[in-house]
Amino acid sequence: MKRGISPEINALCTLLILVSITLILLAQYILNRGNGQKKHKTLPI
Repeated sequence: MKRGISPEINALCTLLILVSITLILLAQYILNRGNGQKKHKTLPI
């Protein structure tokens, strides 16, 4: 029984981290763009 993280789990974690960072940056971009325009309030879906 070998110790450590298997390559599959390592790749999965890396993908999850990248997706999370992308979603956070995208959300911040949408929020900043919405605040700058000050239009009527609509939910960005």
